Amino acid sequence: MSWSDGQSLGLEQLQDIADASEGHLTIETVVAPPEALADGKVTISLTTRHLPRGAGGIPLRQRERFVIRIPQRFPNAVPVVNADHQRFAGYPHVQWARKLCLYQAPQQEYAPADGMFGLIDRLNLWLKAAALDELD
Repeated sequence: MSWSDGQSLGLEQLQDIADASEGHLTIETVVAPPEALADGKVTISLTTRHLPRGAGGIPLRQRERFVIRIPQRFPNAVPVVNADHQRFAGYPHVQWARKLCLYQAPQQEYAPADGMFGLIDRLNLWLKAAALDELD
């Protein structure tokens, strides 16, 4: 299948972030939607070694991989971020062992105009809070 215009925009924004990040964010795989209305998937790797750690926080590795599901109606529909493992299972704001809950109220907190730039910023904030055991 092919990417919708919105999904292509999301992929382009992720590539812009990766290009400007000096290796802190890399794109590892890109999987086109298998059918109309399906999500496209982009696996990214983020450096987390710079994040402060706290007792009880999520044990982050030096780099962590995440799968971003880009919905067909992006940026008007919220992308989903999943860990590519189950090490975060049981921690706050992790659903079904992999899905990161970046927004408590997506309809109020997610800003379509921010696109992937806002999503990656929110992911970084989530990772910092998770490493410090400050997710509540």
